[in-house]
Amino acid sequence: MKKILILAFALWGWSAHAQVFQKGQASYYFGGIYNIVVNDAYHELFNKKTPTQALHFKYEKGITSRIGLAVSATYYGYTVYPAQILDSFRIFRLYGPFVEYAQKYSANHYSVIPKIQLHSKKNKWVNTYVGFGVGIRGEHITQFKTDADKRLFSDIWLAAEFNLGMRAKITDQFQAYAEMGFGPSALSAGVVYQIRKPKE
Repeated sequence: MKKILILAFALWGWSAHAQVFQKGQASYYFGGIYNIVVNDAYHELFNKKTPTQALHFKYEKGITSRIGLAVSATYYGYTVYPAQILDSFRIFRLYGPFVEYAQKYSANHYSVIPKIQLHSKKNKWVNTYVGFGVGIRGEHITQFKTDADKRLFSDIWLAAEFNLGMRAKITDQFQAYAEMGFGPSALSAGVVYQIRKPKE
């Protein structure tokens, strides 16, 4: 991670004739995320060995040649059948008085965070940026005995997000991106689509 941070800041001042990020540019980020907190909670409950994935979407508008305003959203959801995975003792220990609702467990986690992003100087192929924002994060959990007999749990709280990111040009309209930091989209990677090419 230390080497990645050093590389990101080294690229920060690297200049060229063209620019990956520009004023007036509208960009859509589509990717997947890995959130260790949510992932570990899932593994603790259900003892699954495969990593869990989530979706990341972000819209950004360049308001200057260095600053963009963005809205970042994440979604993570799954449904499992604990009675088919866990033994009766483990179900009782994890669910307590709600053991009778362990026939089906459905969870949805989400976040919506407005952000400000500071981008590096002009660069022909690579653009690095730092983003920070505060928004909401929530969860909606349903435990079923049957579809007609279920318990619902919902909660929403404030969440902050800080990321270091990098965008690399593929074509004039598509880029690859990767981010790391703290918050709902702690580790994220995917593609960026520029809805239009700004005027020079």
